[in-house]
Amino acid sequence: MANREDFRLKFAELDGLRDENKKNQSRIQITENEKMKNSKTIIMNLEDHTIGNLIRMYLLKSKEVKFAGYRMPHPLETKVEIKVQTVKDNTCEILINTLDGLIKDIDIIQYDFEKQAKQQWDKAY
Repeated sequence: MANREDFRLKFAELDGLRDENKKNQSRIQITENEKMKNSKTIIMNLEDHTIGNLIRMYLLKSKEVKFAGYRMPHPLETKVEIKVQTVKDNTCEILINTLDGLIKDIDIIQYDFEKQAKQQWDKAY
């Protein structure tokens, strides 16, 4: 397809930006929301819908979270804004716990995948 964008080039470009950005600025900024009580906005540079939606879904699993949403301010920017409102004023603690849970789940998926891949490899050879 002539009009189809090659996403591998985009990923390579993003990886280059990430490496360059590690030296220049923090990838995450956390700000207080003046309009909503017990809420914060987390701005993640060099990220997209993939991580934004994943974190939002995991935040919503917590009973302490009243609201969790994300948006990309502009489709050409690789920046995600995640808004979180909690029952108490412990938004950062809940976010850290959420990310820990997400990492544990990804570790389980990776372990299961590697186990299945090894079984397939052993059957084939």
